[in-house]
Amino acid sequence: MSGRLEPHHTEAMGEYDYEPSPGLPGRLPAGEHVLWQGAPDWRSLAIRAFHARKVAIYCILLMAWHFYGRIYDGYSVAMALNALMIPVLLTIAVTALLAGLGWLSAWTTIYTITNKRIVLRAGIAIPMSINIPFKSLAEGNLKLHRDGTGDVILKIAGNDRIAYVHLWPHVRRWRFKRPEPMLRCIPEPLQAAEMLGRAVSPATAPELRSIESSAPTAEAARSAADRDRSMPASNGRSGLAAAAR
Repeated sequence: MSGRLEPHHTEAMGEYDYEPSPGLPGRLPAGEHVLWQGAPDWRSLAIRAFHARKVAIYCILLMAWHFYGRIYDGYSVAMALNALMIPVLLTIAVTALLAGLGWLSAWTTIYTITNKRIVLRAGIAIPMSINIPFKSLAEGNLKLHRDGTGDVILKIAGNDRIAYVHLWPHVRRWRFKRPEPMLRCIPEPLQAAEMLGRAVSPATAPELRSIESSAPTAEAARSAADRDRSMPASNGRSGLAAAAR
């Protein structure tokens, strides 16, 4: 397997009917097998990638200011509320659109970790799979969110890189020069991070490295990871934990 990143474009696959295995662009070669698969939580993705909540709050604040201005100008409450009808409908429509984009993005995305690489399959209109061999990884970090979802952030080694636009929204924000792919808003971030860490360094227990965490505290994340490490394996999967390096 090449150490360079390999984008694979699929052509008009519809509902991905022609994938030999879900989330994978081709059959796995001998000696390679899937360790973990997952997809983003659509609510978390809509909030954090498509900013549905921020847009809704912004629109509500504008409407509140508009309402206050009308009252200040001498309008009756009924007249001021009537003037808000169209802005309210537009706010609902825009928020629903962003939430719908989050749902579609999550529905068409599968993250896969094998014993040799990471595969990101995504794309609403143009499906695309991106292979990231372990030899192309420089570092992996874990970011936890308050709703229990989290991101596994991958830093690419050397001169290997993928265009930011090809990765979005599965990429760390503002990293345009050296984009950092992400397993974004996944429901079981500790499990995926531990699986990746053990796959990259089987002989070394992975170390939890939480960055820019929006979880209550880093200590809480470490405590959760410690508890999960002590849990016995189930269904062939090890317990939850941390970031690969």
